[in-house]
Amino acid sequence: MKLLIIGAAGQVARKLTDLLLWETDFELLLLARQAHKRLKQVPGRVTVIDGDATNAKVISQALAGLTASDAVFLNLSEKAILDVVIPEMKQQGVKRLIVAAGMGIYDENTPAFNAWAHSIVAQREFDRGRAGADTVEASDLDYTYMRMAWLYNDPNDLAYTTNPSKTDVPGVQVSREAVCKYVLWLLQHPTEDLQVNVAVYNPSVLGLAKPTFY
Repeated sequence: MKLLIIGAAGQVARKLTDLLLWETDFELLLLARQAHKRLKQVPGRVTVIDGDATNAKVISQALAGLTASDAVFLNLSEKAILDVVIPEMKQQGVKRLIVAAGMGIYDENTPAFNAWAHSIVAQREFDRGRAGADTVEASDLDYTYMRMAWLYNDPNDLAYTTNPSKTDVPGVQVSREAVCKYVLWLLQHPTEDLQVNVAVYNPSVLGLAKPTFY
């Protein structure tokens, strides 16, 4: 299997790359701005691609070697990028898309947590996230749109659950490593969680007014 990771220099994408190199034999294509300065190429396993994800030509060239059995992991959820990536995937017959985005675009947490989140993040950022989610859901791709709870690093905390609800979501946080574990499961189970928009969070930390690390 080939996996194109767009936004490959981000923290979740880097951790996912390491996990996939260790746990699978997938061939990885890593696309990011100034990628050759920021990411490491591994002959036979990792191809590094410099480029802007809003450039259709860049995305088309990155997708050129993929087939219907391959996948795209998008570590960027802006509508401007999705408006480029989705048509190019359709053009080249690549159906599987996994998008890493943030929780809160539907004010889906508890009132106290929603109020705290809005004190940290500008409303326009939630609006942009909602526009991106709408774009993905309107596509006919085999997508999984992940609304990740607030992120932290902990290689020993791999607990996660998923929740398709857009209201009354109790989760507040999840480790980046747990998110990567879910993505690995998705890639290894290609018929699961298709055309879903799910919150991803630690099921052991629920109902708080803010993450424990704030």
